[in-house]
Amino acid sequence: MKKLRIASIDIGSNSVILLIAEFDLITQELKIISNHYRTPRLSEGVITTKRITQEKIELLLAILEEFKAVCKLHNCELILATGTYVFRNAVNSQEILDLVKDKIGIQIDIISGEKEAYLSFNGSAFSKNENSLKLIVDIGGGSTELIVGNESDRIIFRKSNNIGVVTLYDLFIPSYPPSKEMMVEIREEIITVFDPIIKLLPSFDSIIAVAGTPTTLACIKLNLRTFEERLIDGLNLSKPDIQAIINSISTMDKETILEKYGEVVKGREDLLLTGSLILLGLLELVNKESLTVSTRGLRYGTILNRLEEMSYKISAIK
Repeated sequence: MKKLRIASIDIGSNSVILLIAEFDLITQELKIISNHYRTPRLSEGVITTKRITQEKIELLLAILEEFKAVCKLHNCELILATGTYVFRNAVNSQEILDLVKDKIGIQIDIISGEKEAYLSFNGSAFSKNENSLKLIVDIGGGSTELIVGNESDRIIFRKSNNIGVVTLYDLFIPSYPPSKEMMVEIREEIITVFDPIIKLLPSFDSIIAVAGTPTTLACIKLNLRTFEERLIDGLNLSKPDIQAIINSISTMDKETILEKYGEVVKGREDLLLTGSLILLGLLELVNKESLTVSTRGLRYGTILNRLEEMSYKISAIK
């Protein structure tokens, strides 16, 4: 066996993403085969009920059944699945894990916020060929991870909190589009939550943002109606870019947002605003004018971590 097919499933609070990759045991290069995206919004209502609903459980089972078929089609020998904020906080997480294992045959590993930050950094910062310190921002549905590190010294700071695009939405937006008062409350909450963390950050040179919010904003900036990874990975987003999109979507209803921007916003029409406000708020708090978008993150870091545990040293990602 000279090549190993690996699948990595990132089960987040808003999205479920499957990455199929092939690892060459000789050259130790990791080749990306495909990515598959679904947005079931598992954490909807969890902040108040502390439970993932039956409707969302059934949706998750259907998605994982579909993803398992994709893995079989690609002859994946290893399937890695990680659960994040929603599983850390829902009281019925274990029964869902047992159900998935029994019905689908996939074992979900619930990871801590700190490990999520570590894996997100590894996935997004790998092979940037820079020794400068970078701040990685990973905005999820239920949490946001902030990580500072570089390729040589690795991670020197990491912090996870329980504010994400879904939690902010559930807390502050009872109806969409939000009122001006709701917008003010969201901005104030972002400052309240993140300002104490920002004050602890070591110095860094640049910002890399991962997950659905920055990639969707990048698509909108380029007028893409469908997701094209090769065009948005590495794209620069400035504060004016983000503010312009906030100004636009904060006054539209969900149907109009979907009609205007197309497939790239499907499943996050109403959540893009809260994610954008977090991203803009962070740029303002750290006094930076722009950030770089990365299409990589947790699911990539999960594969890299497992290969390292198997004593392999990944030479490149292609």
